[in-house]
Amino acid sequence: FCLDGKKVLVAGATGGLGRAVALGLAAEGAHLALTSRHLGPDLLTLAEEINLSGPQPVSVAMDLEDLTSVRAAVEQASNELGGLDGLVSCAVRWGRWRDRIEEAPDMEWQPHLRANLEGVFTLVQAAAPHLRQSDAGRVVLVSSTLAGKGMVGSWVYATAKAGGHGLARGLAWDLGRDSVLVNTVMPGLILVEGEHRIIPPDELPALATQQPAGRLPDADDVADVIVYLVSPRNRVITGEIVQVTGGTP
Repeated sequence: FCLDGKKVLVAGATGGLGRAVALGLAAEGAHLALTSRHLGPDLLTLAEEINLSGPQPVSVAMDLEDLTSVRAAVEQASNELGGLDGLVSCAVRWGRWRDRIEEAPDMEWQPHLRANLEGVFTLVQAAAPHLRQSDAGRVVLVSSTLAGKGMVGSWVYATAKAGGHGLARGLAWDLGRDSVLVNTVMPGLILVEGEHRIIPPDELPALATQQPAGRLPDADDVADVIVYLVSPRNRVITGEIVQVTGGTP
């Protein structure tokens, strides 16, 4: 197991990708802290599933819009795991996508920018002292190709994710002084259990033929990349934006 005994915090563990990441890390022997906005049935069911074949994960409530909640979640995770070797941020707040920028009031822009960018900054800031003490500290932030391509209504989300790219690049230099590697994984369109949360199933085969790989990535494909980047097998990759798209730019 490439992560045997490593202690990893997975933020946003109940989403399709977060769940795949948590299961992938657990399969490689990691001891996990799993966060979600609420300690609901999805999080508890995931923790029970992981516990069937490995250590019981720590389940933690964390709201990215509440920076006090973020700091408290990291401390709880570190205390209960006995430290942190890795951090994977899959947590996201989609918000409401509006057709025109003029339609977006401050009350929508500000909380979603806080959740998707400031909350992630605070998450890494709180985890940093623990990661610096690890012999194989790793951080992976999950972005989106929308940060580069954009689409109608995506400006809040895309702005936050693009900001995360700069954050990760700066962190690679900062945390790298203590041998902590920091990367961004940037998925495009991904499937969860063969489905997409928006695109109708009958449109997916045609989209797959447009990819050089001949298929659309699924959550497990992205999770496999993240597991590698978090593991000690990754010794020098840092400050990178790793795309997982099936081959499209």
